[in-house]
Amino acid sequence: MRNQTLWIVIVGVLVIASALFMVWAALRPLETAPPPLVPNTPLPPSPASTSPTPTRSAWQEGGALLDLDWVTLSMPTGWRYVVKEWAADPPSDAQGTVPLLMAWRDAAAFADSRLRFTLVAVPRNELSLERYLDDVRGQLLESDHVSDVTARIATDLRQDGLPVALISYRLGTQMGQMVGYQVAALDATGEQLLIATLVQPEDDGMQLLRSFIAAVQFVE
Repeated sequence: MRNQTLWIVIVGVLVIASALFMVWAALRPLETAPPPLVPNTPLPPSPASTSPTPTRSAWQEGGALLDLDWVTLSMPTGWRYVVKEWAADPPSDAQGTVPLLMAWRDAAAFADSRLRFTLVAVPRNELSLERYLDDVRGQLLESDHVSDVTARIATDLRQDGLPVALISYRLGTQMGQMVGYQVAALDATGEQLLIATLVQPEDDGMQLLRSFIAAVQFVE
């Protein structure tokens, strides 16, 4: 189960640029041996024709305090977001995984935005932050399309000072060169792994990531 959870997370990192509903795409179960992390052929275009795009009634404008069960989050203005919404017919094996939030800016839809933030919760299954950090870093380093991978345990992101696993990387996609940041943190119970991912084209995303993580309050 630990390896399956890890592969789910890795797939989520690498398909972020092309997935319309990244939460579901990142969490679909792998019934057989996992495929190569980056295919030899170009990534497919955003599957707008097969995956539902949130309608105006589905997404909301930022500027509100969101209660996401394990955390609360102050969503900044200028962002659009969808809370706790699966794509159509999520696999039954993924029911233990909770899509807390998908958010984007500067576009009408998530699929069209080059600035995306997602937050999901998965059962920890005894996976430590150190193991998560080492394994994901190792997988990213094996990919020809990923570069500038850095990984460390950080204690300056959460308001309570508790450690998180922090990974940054560059990823070549059909949308151009993207910069990705991923933070994995334990919830207040220690039973859930909360994974926040920010992807954008600029290099100054660390400041934006800090603002998002600082806005998160872990519910006890």
